[in-house]
Amino acid sequence: MEFKNARTNKNGSFDCEINHPVHGWIPFTASDEDSSELGKEVFAEIVKSGQAHPYSDEDKAIDEARERDRQRKLAKFERDAALQALTYDFGDGRVIQTRPQDEANMIRAIQVMEEEEGVENIGWVMADNVKHPVTLDELNTALRAGRLAGLEIWNSYDPG
Repeated sequence: MEFKNARTNKNGSFDCEINHPVHGWIPFTASDEDSSELGKEVFAEIVKSGQAHPYSDEDKAIDEARERDRQRKLAKFERDAALQALTYDFGDGRVIQTRPQDEANMIRAIQVMEEEEGVENIGWVMADNVKHPVTLDELNTALRAGRLAGLEIWNSYDPG
């Protein structure tokens, strides 16, 4: 099998490109312990040719940078997922979503209720997609709880 750009990776196997009969030049990792015969064959050819670049400090730095970037992306994904799951349980079966995108709606509803005389509650679509009545105090409590939970998530976020 024809190969090019062989480099030893941190695991002792080779990252290279092989000339696939259908797809042309494709990335490939070859190992002497490969589960496929092709992987073992390419590994042996690279060793025999002596063309593999050794694993260097530069390669190590690149691998470490990629791992840091992967960890940052994973942490951001986890943080964003946690923020999307924010809810507040009123304790009576009603659960309100308190995600960041819900905050503006809650603030506006609170403002309307404060401005309008005689409005004791409004209908609010809860996490179960059913409209339930909520009072001004309940909305304020849910808003504060959502903000606090969001801050806790943000404060625990370590971008690396």
